[in-house]
Amino acid sequence: MIEEIKTRIGEKDQSTHKIAKDFNEKGVLTWSDHLRERRGQAPKGVMWQATIINKMVRSNWFPGIYTYKGEAVLGDDGEPFILPDRPHAEMDEWFDLVERIAPKRTSAGGPETRAAKSLLAGIAKCGECGAPLARVSTSGAKRKDGTRSPSRYYYRCTNRFRGGSCKKGAYVECEELDRVAEDIVLKSVGQWQQYERAGAGPSHEKELAAAEARLTRLEVGFLAGKYDGEGQEESYWRMHKSLSGKVRHLEKQEQERRNPQIRPTGRQYGEVWDGKDQDDRRSFLAEYKVTMWVWRDCRPDMARGNRSGAVLDLGEIGRLAAEQKLVMPEPVEWIWCGWNVPRHWASPHLLEDPVAREDLTRTYGTTELPMTLRGRLNAYEREYGRGEGAGRLGR
Repeated sequence: MIEEIKTRIGEKDQSTHKIAKDFNEKGVLTWSDHLRERRGQAPKGVMWQATIINKMVRSNWFPGIYTYKGEAVLGDDGEPFILPDRPHAEMDEWFDLVERIAPKRTSAGGPETRAAKSLLAGIAKCGECGAPLARVSTSGAKRKDGTRSPSRYYYRCTNRFRGGSCKKGAYVECEELDRVAEDIVLKSVGQWQQYERAGAGPSHEKELAAAEARLTRLEVGFLAGKYDGEGQEESYWRMHKSLSGKVRHLEKQEQERRNPQIRPTGRQYGEVWDGKDQDDRRSFLAEYKVTMWVWRDCRPDMARGNRSGAVLDLGEIGRLAAEQKLVMPEPVEWIWCGWNVPRHWASPHLLEDPVAREDLTRTYGTTELPMTLRGRLNAYEREYGRGEGAGRLGR
C-alpha cells in the first residue's frame, strides 16, 4: 500500500484525493482497520481521506527519522538518526513527495487556502431553473488610500450569468452558503451515532475445523490406550483442556461472526466530518447525490441584504447511513432541510394536512412548490410509487 502511494504521488503525479477515492472504491482498509482485523475485530469502516494520506507521507516515520518528544534525534554527523535499515523512503525521495502534496500556490504567491475553494461546486443549483451555480469573484471596493478590499466570491446561476432564460437566478455569497450547508449536515447527519458490528471479523472456520480434528485424534488415541504409560494420562488431560478451550473460543467467535451485534462506538459522524478537508467534504456530498437548491426573494418578508434561501436535499441518505455505519434516529420525517424558505418547500408532507395547508396559504399566499422541487417529488413518485411522502426516509 505504501509503495503504491509513493508510486502514484511520485511517478504518476496523482493527487491524494484521487488515491483516497480509489482506495475507498476498492475497499482497501485503512491502517487502523487493518490492525483491528488482524486482532480479530470488526473493521470500523474508516474511509480513506486525502488528509490521512497527507499526514502519513509527511510523518517523520515515513523516512524513518527517530524522534524523541516530537524532536528529531541527530546522529554524530548532525543528520537525523534513521532507525530502520530500510525506511519507507530515502530522505531525497521523502522531500520530493512532501513537496508534491504541498498546497498549490496562488498567483499572489501565498498558499491556496481552504476558503479559496468552493464546497458546493457541482452540488448547488439554481432553484428557479435548475442550472448549476458557478463560483465567481467580485473586485474589492477601492479604499481611500488607493488599495482595494479583498475580493468576495459568490455562487451565481450559470443560466442567467450567460444570458439564458432564467430571470431570477440565484446569487449568494459562497462563504454564507457553504456555512449553511455545513450547519445542516452537522445538525442532521452529523448528530447520528456511528456503530460497529461486534464479532463480524474474519472467519475462523478453518482454524476451528483443524482444532476439532486435533481434539478428535487426541480422544481417539486416548481410547486406544496411547496414553496408558506413566505420566502420560496427565499430559493427555492437559492437552485436552487446552484444545477444548480453544474449540469453545473459536465456536463462540464463529457464532458472533454469523450473528453480529450492532453496538455504538460513542462517536458521532460530525467528528468524521470535522476531520475532512474541503475536497473530501465535496466528494462526500457528490457521492451521495446531495443537492442544494438556491433561490432569491423566495419569501414575501425577506429583507434587503438577506434575500437568499435554500433547500438541501440529503440525497441517498439510506445508502449513506449503511456505508458510513450510522444509526438513523427513528422520527426523521423528510430528507430535505430548509434555510430562509417557506416551510412547505423543505417539508412538502405538510401539504397532506388540510389545516397546515390553510395556515401555509395565510402565511405565504400560496402552497405552490417551485418547479425544481416539484420535479424532484415527481421523480421520487416514479421511483418509489409515493406522492408527497416520497421523500420520507426508509428508501
